[in-house]
Amino acid sequence: MSPIELFGWILSMILGVIFICSLVALYKEPTSDTENERSFVQSTISEDKIKDRPTVKIY
Repeated sequence: MSPIELFGWILSMILGVIFICSLVALYKEPTSDTENERSFVQSTISEDKIKDRPTVKIY
């Protein structure tokens, strides 16, 4: 094999491993963020507070 072919194979293997790792990281990451966002929204904003808030008309 020529050096350029060897370089190409090594580079493609490295990029393949990085791609697979990124897919695994993306698969695991959103579940924790979604749970944190839901708990934050539920604990800070309630529908009663939104309904009872006074409205101000802007002309």
